Amino acid sequence: MEYGVTDDPGEDACTRLIEECLAAAKRLLEEEGQFRPFALTLDAGGDTEIVMPEAADGDGSSEQDLEALRADLGTEAAAGAIGAAAIAINAWIHAPDRSSRRDAVIVFAEHAGGLSLQANQIYDIEERRGDVVPPHAVTWQELTVDVIEPSIFAAR
Repeated sequence: MEYGVTDDPGEDACTRLIEECLAAAKRLLEEEGQFRPFALTLDAGGDTEIVMPEAADGDGSSEQDLEALRADLGTEAAAGAIGAAAIAINAWIHAPDRSSRRDAVIVFAEHAGGLSLQANQIYDIEERRGDVVPPHAVTWQELTVDVIEPSIFAAR
């Protein structure tokens, strides 16, 4: 997957995390039909680790999960424990004319060097009938990637 958004040295790490987040999100959508926000981190050795938000009382909301992940990753970033991170959320994106909304996986990927990207992967999901595994069919549609302001490595 070539984005070509920037010549920033952090682009390879961000691209890798976006791709891995999208692959994990697709598996979760196919198996469960939905997912709660999650994150992937990349350390200096190139190893990735999945990070799930702490379960809040009453399971919390996706917005609470997102803020908890940003805070946890910000702490790790400030300590120098991670070189890049990405957060994936399941959301709706409105059409430009606000006439409709579409399902999307949104991935916020950031590198310690300052690059911050947002990938919006539109998808269609269909529940399969019978004992078919996985129970949901997910079809990726258009993907957009934009440079955004950092929120995890901002304090560094």
